[in-house]
Amino acid sequence: MPIRGLTDQRKEFNCLGRIEISVFKGGRKGEKTAGKDLANKLRITTTNNVAKTILKRYSEPDNNGDFYTEALNIYLPFDEVEKTFNCSMKAHTTSGLELVCDRHTITKRCIPTKDGKGNVWRPLVDVEEVCPMRDKGFTGDCPNRCVKEGQFYFYIRELLDRDMMLPARITVHGFEDLTYLNTKLEEYKELIGSLTRSPFPAHQYRHKIPFILSRTQVKIKQPITDKDNNYVRTGKKTDRIIWALTLQIDPTWMELYRCWQLMEELKFRQLPVSQNAVLGLLKGDTSIIDAEIVEVSQEPKTLPPSRADRLRSRILELANQYEELTGVAYELPDLYAKNEDELVVFGKDLKKSVDKVRYDHHSMD
Repeated sequence: MPIRGLTDQRKEFNCLGRIEISVFKGGRKGEKTAGKDLANKLRITTTNNVAKTILKRYSEPDNNGDFYTEALNIYLPFDEVEKTFNCSMKAHTTSGLELVCDRHTITKRCIPTKDGKGNVWRPLVDVEEVCPMRDKGFTGDCPNRCVKEGQFYFYIRELLDRDMMLPARITVHGFEDLTYLNTKLEEYKELIGSLTRSPFPAHQYRHKIPFILSRTQVKIKQPITDKDNNYVRTGKKTDRIIWALTLQIDPTWMELYRCWQLMEELKFRQLPVSQNAVLGLLKGDTSIIDAEIVEVSQEPKTLPPSRADRLRSRILELANQYEELTGVAYELPDLYAKNEDELVVFGKDLKKSVDKVRYDHHSMD
């Protein structure tokens, strides 16, 4: 049961012990300002000393104790896209978060209150107010100065594999990152059926689906604004290169998934599946699975004979009967050089010869 006004206020991931991921270089120690864009790298920040020891597999820490990597191995914590990637419009002031909306309805608003001692509290209260930007798209400035924001939650794989359930988060504001992550999560859930549970036994991944978070260079069209006219769009666009987030499934897991699908298809069609192939799936060794499945698939298959083959077999039977009755071998032409019509005519003539010999034998008896 949630505590009203306390545990029911924030639906996002638990922030205690969280690991922060950023695409900007950290400022000097003690400063809160962000540095330049890291291009193809991600910055990992944590205060957990045990996690810092494990995260050294990515890089050595810098002067601030941060780690850098081009690709981050992750697991997703929730099966729902909305929980995994929490998007909203937010307005901030120097005092903190003021309101939360979805550009249609304001759902939370900060209402400062004082207690008996004069202490000021700034709780977020659930409200249902009409957003001033409702039905206006993304053109124009919001009077509340809201900015779009998405918080992507996950676990770092190396930490969770060592039973450290430290949640991680990366906050994005760019249009490309917001639309891409939401679309990819929906695609992966539609493809596999889940964002968290592996459909086949994968103990090496804790039966989860491993993902890789990285950045990719993307060319975009950016609107040109008029600085002298309150940054109003001029209707023109210019080319720009940015580094956008990329989310993909671990290729090793995808290879195992492909092998598992093939094994399930063999079972469905009641074809044999080697125990070594099952063991290879459990061990995560695709080479064993491929070798066993190829061996099974290369078993000789008996194809039904064609009409020409059946005619040739019948002609050979008649020739043997002629030889048994007369003691003289029947001289056969090259049967493979004849087509079906020619085989039919030749077979009929041979059948008449056999019947004539058999009739003569019966007459003599």
